[in-house]
Amino acid sequence: MNDEEVKVLCENVYIHMKEAYRKNLDKWCLTKVSSIFQRILDRDLSDKPFLDIMLLSYDELEKLVADPTVINLDYKFSIKSNRRIKGNRLISIKDYLINNVYNAISKDSRRKKILSITHLSVCPYCNRNFMNSSTNKNTCELDHFWNKSQFPIFVASFYNLIPSCPSCNRNKGTETFLLSPYNVKISSNQRLRFSWYPLDGNFLFNRDSIYISSKTHKDFKNDFDLLDLQNLYQIHSDLILDIILKKIFIPEYYLNEINNIIPLSDSDTNRLFTGVYTDEKDYHKRPLSKLISDIYVELNHLER
Repeated sequence: MNDEEVKVLCENVYIHMKEAYRKNLDKWCLTKVSSIFQRILDRDLSDKPFLDIMLLSYDELEKLVADPTVINLDYKFSIKSNRRIKGNRLISIKDYLINNVYNAISKDSRRKKILSITHLSVCPYCNRNFMNSSTNKNTCELDHFWNKSQFPIFVASFYNLIPSCPSCNRNKGTETFLLSPYNVKISSNQRLRFSWYPLDGNFLFNRDSIYISSKTHKDFKNDFDLLDLQNLYQIHSDLILDIILKKIFIPEYYLNEINNIIPLSDSDTNRLFTGVYTDEKDYHKRPLSKLISDIYVELNHLER
């Protein structure tokens, strides 16, 4: 991740806020958030407080979210005057954050930029669907890992915005996830491991006779279940059958012969044979890389 690109993106959103509203938002941050920053992160807000919040690291966000004072922040102040609101007629700080600031950072051009910064091609939640972005179309959606209704203050914090496919974004909804894709303490291979087994002796001829099983890290089990990934992955039993048939009928010297003609790295050779990226750091480049790599490892074609 390029920190400078993240900074440029967030600064672009920040400086294009309506000036009077931006100043009032900054004043509110200094009043309501400054002491929390000092206590939890041991640092002060700058003269651009809300920009500081947009640029929080994942680890900093995790620390702040765990503190009950953050979820109980008082947003009942007018974005126009920064005065306390009585009734519902005026636009509050919370309204402005959710309806205006989030809309600004989630516009098509900026979602495209976020994909570029993160180098993600495939949804990090499911590893099943491409998140395509062209000049005219964008199938990438932005999920708030920490719900924007509960944590409006982090509505435009870069590391709270998870590029995701429409299916995962809708399945997650407002549910609480436990393991962010930005959490690097638990690797992809530690989060989830796929396997398979035949349901009957007809599995070489019938994809429905193949069951895809999974083992999840305890901190990923909640997210895996909420996204219904077990059932969604079962749809791909035909791919497991293809892998088994390749293993049976394509001899190992096939790849050696290709290497004699075109020298390839081990990674390139594995990708040519499996059709996916098999290095853990590259799973995000092609859908179903995790599933297919795990099955090839189990069949002793790949080493891990």
